[in-house]
Amino acid sequence: MTQQHTTDEYLDLVDENDNVIGKKLRSQVYAEDLSNERELNEELDIDTNNVPHKFLGHLTPHEHSVSAFMNVYEIKMDSVPNYNPDDFVEYYWLTPEEFFERVKNGEKTKGDLPKLINFFYML
Repeated sequence: MTQQHTTDEYLDLVDENDNVIGKKLRSQVYAEDLSNERELNEELDIDTNNVPHKFLGHLTPHEHSVSAFMNVYEIKMDSVPNYNPDDFVEYYWLTPEEFFERVKNGEKTKGDLPKLINFFYML
């Protein structure tokens, strides 16, 4: 059964070096469990060209056991991002230690988030 998406847009497919090698509809990417990118703008309405940020690194499924090719940024903000309510229901400002305490106590999280925090902040 194919997962339906309200915005069935075309997404770039990239190789292990982030070279665009093709395009597929979002529904096909999800149905075939392929990696996708550019979620920061879609989910949080943040454009890294318009906010101060620090690039933390590039992760790949093959090297880092994450679900997608990722560019990871640290963005310090005093205001709440305009997050997509279809993807998030609430937010918290937490230290890495506070985050892992909540997860330990049963709080649910996006799949790769614990890996990202461990990789970049719990060295």
